[in-house]
Amino acid sequence: MTTWISMLQAYSALQRATVAHVDQLRALGVPDQRVSLLPGLLAGLLAEPDVAAGLDPRVPALSGDFARWCAELDADGVPAALQHDDLHDNNVFPDLRFFDWGDASVGHPFGTLLVTLNVMHDALDAADRPAALERLRDAYLEPWSDLADLPALRRSATLACRVTRVSRALSWQRGLAGSVVPVDEQFRGAPAAWLGELLEPTTI
Repeated sequence: MTTWISMLQAYSALQRATVAHVDQLRALGVPDQRVSLLPGLLAGLLAEPDVAAGLDPRVPALSGDFARWCAELDADGVPAALQHDDLHDNNVFPDLRFFDWGDASVGHPFGTLLVTLNVMHDALDAADRPAALERLRDAYLEPWSDLADLPALRRSATLACRVTRVSRALSWQRGLAGSVVPVDEQFRGAPAAWLGELLEPTTI
């Protein structure tokens, strides 16, 4: 747990350092998935025939709720930053250098917690899970504590974990569209599967 806390706080500090450079990152081609753009990006995914074919029919009806979640998150005072979007212990060197940025985007920084906490959720014993996940979330949020009080940051973390499911779907869609080798059928359904997660509560 101590190692994970150190990792999350080092990564959070790195994200803070990228805030001043998001325009350059976007100019270099890092996907722009800021919260204000996500409702439109979701609409684009829903219009993709290959995504729609495997989609839970309840997902499109969430578009209004999704827009409201994004509007609330966009107003929380936390600036856009570089968001790894697949941060877990296999993507961190022992000296706390981070790699495998292939899924990264410019977006709400707290979206990072979606994958990170999902991985930890599955690794932890059920009895230890709630307290451990809360501890990890709050450790990640500590470097952002000058921007809002802890309850507000926790609310933003929950919202970010929910809307970042669309970012995960977009990442998969980009990978599938750009593939130069045959793709296993189980992976072709990943964008729709991630959108289906919008129907579920977040890990924390």
